[in-house]
Amino acid sequence: MSTKGSSIINSFMAIAILALASCSTRASMILKENGDASVAVYFEIPAAVELKLRNLAAGDSVSGSFFDAAAVETGLRTRGLIVHESRTPDARSYSGSFDIKSLPLFIQNDPELSKAGILSFSREKGWAEVRIRITRLNSRALVNLFPSVDMQLLESLSPPALFDLPVSKANYRSMLAALLGKAAIEAIDASSFILSISVPGPILENDGGVVKASSNGRIFVCTVPVLDAMTLEQAITLRIRWKE
Repeated sequence: MSTKGSSIINSFMAIAILALASCSTRASMILKENGDASVAVYFEIPAAVELKLRNLAAGDSVSGSFFDAAAVETGLRTRGLIVHESRTPDARSYSGSFDIKSLPLFIQNDPELSKAGILSFSREKGWAEVRIRITRLNSRALVNLFPSVDMQLLESLSPPALFDLPVSKANYRSMLAALLGKAAIEAIDASSFILSISVPGPILENDGGVVKASSNGRIFVCTVPVLDAMTLEQAITLRIRWKE
């Protein structure tokens, strides 16, 4: 796989983890009583989208997996995460799982995340709370979570969420349709990012998602259409407060 081919997907992956998805994406986070967190992610690029992305990088004779699992693992370990899995089940999918020791300290000690205001953790007597806020102004910081970002190829897709462009979702969709074709844009239309967060106590308040009915009130689920995530006309704001 060429550097350019893997780079565009790594860029999309970075967005997907905190709510900007490449295509069909699932992410889950389990928060523990001691403050640690376990995270699992799965990415799959629809075949029609994969074909067009390979065509965009055809000058590099792109082949093989679209994900550089080793580079992702290295990037996560560099930031202090414990990586349990980083692999490519097939050429257009990626599966990873990792642990964060003390999420509050991780946020505090990561200058990019804390400065950008993407992720925050707070605690008072009787409750704890996690907030996620992604806007056109701070989403670029997410790309830096992963290595080998090829900005030239990323700019060919120019997602407004990353470049803070004054482009509406409707206009951006038209641009993608012209660039990628009918089958690819229909696949993107049908794709969503699904994030679930499991907390160690009953959820007291939440914004931006729903509490899963069968979870004893402890699992929060948020679903974001891919085009919404790629354009961020409206900021993605999630909040979960639970009883301690």
